[in-house]
Amino acid sequence: MKSQKTLITSIVVVVIVAVAVIIAVLVANHNNSNNTNTNSAKLTNYKQAIESNWKTFFAYNTPMSQRVKLLQNGSNFASALQMEFAGIGSQHPTATVNSVKLNNNNTQADVNYVVNLGGHPVLTNQQGTAVLVGKNWQVSDSTLCGLLKMAGQTPAVCQKL
Repeated sequence: MKSQKTLITSIVVVVIVAVAVIIAVLVANHNNSNNTNTNSAKLTNYKQAIESNWKTFFAYNTPMSQRVKLLQNGSNFASALQMEFAGIGSQHPTATVNSVKLNNNNTQADVNYVVNLGGHPVLTNQQGTAVLVGKNWQVSDSTLCGLLKMAGQTPAVCQKL
């Protein structure tokens, strides 16, 4: 009788331990799933922010003060931006983002985009970089300098990069 009680007690202990292990595995899998979902949502939000900021930066009707905020080291480029957009502003520039690929621990992104003037693509399949500064995604200063160079301008601020 005593050995039967010992056997039953041992079985109950094994069942309790097995249930505890199963619960621990299920909780761990659930947490990993939540982390994956959270990371996926974060990446989606980053890509949307990059695309939105990129479009806003290039849009002809964006105020210069906002454009400066959307550019890495934007205050250093205020006069170059003013000149460039004064020259092409009447042509209603816009940008279309084709793709965004995050890299460097999600602090930089490769952006493939098109610059349009008057609704027509003039620079297609362009490669640029977005950078995370604080909590804001900005067009990299090197991207702007590359565009200015193609336009035949190289402001002094670009020569320092």
